[in-house]
Amino acid sequence: MKNSHAMLVILLALIFALSSCKSVETSRAKEQNEGSNFEKAAEMSKRGIEKNPNDAEAHYQLGISLGFTGDMAGAYRELSLAGKLDPKRLPDVETNIKANWSKHYDSGMAELQSNAARGAAHEFDLATQADPRQIKAWLNLAKVYYSMAESDSTYMLKTYMTVDSLLARNKDKKDPNYGKSLAFEGIILAKRGMNAQARTIFEEYLGIDPGEHKVVEESAVGYLNKKDWESARGLLELVVAAQQKTNSETFDAYYNLGAACMNLKDLPKAIEAFTQAVQLDPESKKGRYYLLLADYQGEQYDDAILVGQEYTTKYPDDANGWRILGFSYGKKGMTMKADEAARKAAELRQ
Repeated sequence: MKNSHAMLVILLALIFALSSCKSVETSRAKEQNEGSNFEKAAEMSKRGIEKNPNDAEAHYQLGISLGFTGDMAGAYRELSLAGKLDPKRLPDVETNIKANWSKHYDSGMAELQSNAARGAAHEFDLATQADPRQIKAWLNLAKVYYSMAESDSTYMLKTYMTVDSLLARNKDKKDPNYGKSLAFEGIILAKRGMNAQARTIFEEYLGIDPGEHKVVEESAVGYLNKKDWESARGLLELVVAAQQKTNSETFDAYYNLGAACMNLKDLPKAIEAFTQAVQLDPESKKGRYYLLLADYQGEQYDDAILVGQEYTTKYPDDANGWRILGFSYGKKGMTMKADEAARKAAELRQ
């Protein structure tokens, strides 16, 4: 047992010695990098790695030279490998990775401020290669692609692919870009028709900051425009709940929720939503009209009569209001009033 332990120690020592052993080629690679001869440095580093694949210094020098010659993915790969082979190198490794990332991310922001979308996309793409762990570059790259897709639909696929990469990496809730990334992920998932996933993402997003419900509401309106009532209702329920938490309830959110529920034949929920909408904006004609219609279709005839009387008093020239009020009177056996409302509706249609 002691002999086996001793052999293991010797083996580990040999591996460490190999990884820290520098060849002549590696030393020359370092000299070439220091002299800014990066292509030559890369060549010498590769020769050093051929002699000893575990030469951490050779991988480190290759990573530096690749960073300067534009191969960001290669630079990240080689620098990371150097850190694994020689953990003492990790501080220097991270410094170089950060420098590569910052250079291209900052260039991307500069291009963006100059309205140069293609240039910004190129630089943000290089930043994602320089350090794939940093979600801020993925987020900005996805946003730029999405903006470019307005005039060139081929960029929508690139948007989807970039958001997939963002989803895979956006796990650190302490990252200051975590919430922003959730918001954009939800928008794109909704665009893709991935409705359940979008709702899950938006629910988490609003759990972090319920005051940012506008983003979710915009996606809900997109569903309404496509007549995807179920998906719209799901998001609007999240919006209304967030508004209630922040005392920022709006007519539009409740009205749109009512419309979604009404089209889904969920009349009790529609009535509830339209009632809230009218309370928030008593002067809204469409809010009052659809509350009247929901009450009638939901067989709440007493309520429909009350709402209908108020509606026709406020909007006496609307034939539809009189028509529904007349139907409601009829359902309650109030024949004379029903006939009177029907005549009024007919007169207004002439």
